Amino acid sequence: MKKNIVAALAASMLLACLMMTACGGSAQTETPGTTVEQTTESATQEPPSQEAPTQESLPISGDIVTLEDGTLILPDGHAIKPEYPINETAIGKAVTRFQYLYDSYLTGTDSAIHVAIIPDKGYYLQDTVPTLEYEKLFQMVQDGMPYASYIDLTDTLSLDAYYYTDIHWRQEYLWDAAARICQALGVTAPAKEQFTETTLQMPFYGMYYEEGTAMGTDTILLLENSMLNGCTVTHHDTGRTTKVYDRSKMKSETLYDVFLSGATPLLTISNPKAATDRELIIFRDSFGSSLVPLLLQDYASITLVDIRYVASGVIDQFVDFHGQDVLYLYSAHLINNSSAMK
Repeated sequence: MKKNIVAALAASMLLACLMMTACGGSAQTETPGTTVEQTTESATQEPPSQEAPTQESLPISGDIVTLEDGTLILPDGHAIKPEYPINETAIGKAVTRFQYLYDSYLTGTDSAIHVAIIPDKGYYLQDTVPTLEYEKLFQMVQDGMPYASYIDLTDTLSLDAYYYTDIHWRQEYLWDAAARICQALGVTAPAKEQFTETTLQMPFYGMYYEEGTAMGTDTILLLENSMLNGCTVTHHDTGRTTKVYDRSKMKSETLYDVFLSGATPLLTISNPKAATDRELIIFRDSFGSSLVPLLLQDYASITLVDIRYVASGVIDQFVDFHGQDVLYLYSAHLINNSSAMK
């Protein structure tokens, strides 16, 4: 039976990959967003709001270095590829996918359902570079998910919370964001004094990094303790088990994959030292990989589902929905570029 389940999931992953390849996408990276020099087809079909920033209304400062691919290097060293305007078609697709998950697996359960949108670093640069209309995007998601309680993370973060050369956030800056989510879920927030920082010795070259430019490299820090060291991560696509921090990924091209092994369709973290027997299901993208370790204290298990790599219609073959807490945790970037959601 277990072999049949693994085979089914593998088939689902292959189908997802083939669909993404046919559309020009990649199964291993975040879907690229709309940049200064390129807009998506759907965004072209739907003109941007009159309030959306443009190159004319918000010119790029002469102190900012512009690379050939549109990436900007700010004076403080942060790199960003500006993304605008919002793609209402893509946002609508994301909300439709979320509704499908709710209708298929959560209706009629006792699950407490929440949604949190992770702002990308552009949110904290709205006075500097062209960006999304974030408040409109946030509101569209809230309006489309009346069954979920909204968790606002914008005031728990700042530009410092993001890697210089990458789109992702830094785990060591997520205390307030984790506390906000834990408060909404009704579980214990992580305490800094219960963790130690481990600095990975090799440099992190993020997705924006380009050799020969003014850009530096990043350093990844891991927050560790005995509880996390005692957790087991089960990958439902292969049946293999790993640790929360997968040090085999320290030799990979994407060092961020050390967090929960990187791109994975379905995995469950089992926590034998949990303070309660509660369980949590998170529908997520790659941002969740570095946050989830900070949510584990009260949860006996946390299951992570990434519908970019597994079809939404087969999730119940691998996950038993029986009233667990549920969190939709997605970056604004992916919601605005949702074509990879299956």
